[in-house]
Amino acid sequence: MTSQQRHTDEAYEQNQGDSSYDHCGTRNLRKQSKNAKPDPALGYYNGELRFWLGWAQEVAGDHAAAQESWRQARSELDPFLKEQPENYFLIGDLALTNMGLNDKAAAFAFVEKGVTVVPLEKDAVDGPARIEFLARVVAQMGELDRAIAALQKVLSTPYAGPLATQNVPLTSALLRLDPMFDPLRNDPRFQKLCEEKQH
Repeated sequence: MTSQQRHTDEAYEQNQGDSSYDHCGTRNLRKQSKNAKPDPALGYYNGELRFWLGWAQEVAGDHAAAQESWRQARSELDPFLKEQPENYFLIGDLALTNMGLNDKAAAFAFVEKGVTVVPLEKDAVDGPARIEFLARVVAQMGELDRAIAALQKVLSTPYAGPLATQNVPLTSALLRLDPMFDPLRNDPRFQKLCEEKQH
């Protein structure tokens, strides 16, 4: 038995009676996230983190938990919009959150607002990031032509990525892996974008 296996077995034995752990001895994120109190010092980042928790839950197949996380994320993000109406990161978070909640009208309204606040023509560094938000939202909402057009624009422009990727822009390699673009997988135009080399 390896030390890793022994550690996992010990964690399991220690936490067998504790319902906040699953069968592998790891914490159950669904229960923790439901009871988590947002840290006021983080501001709107609480809602952003809650969106990504919901996305992880969705990808893992727990649709009900994802919906709950996204509803909570929206309630944490909305109040900041009055104070920061031109914060394009906040606007992007609201677009993604409403996308998760399948509120197409709200998601599209936020995406369009984000593109208007920081147009590509006025900001070559951050402008393309708004197009990436657009590509993600329209892909998830089933608007494949708009998603492909947005991706073509984003992949041809150097920029700082908007997501929790340390400013990494979207690339063909990331497209192949990112589950947010799964609705596009069977489209030959998307497959071509995934094969293209970045310059």
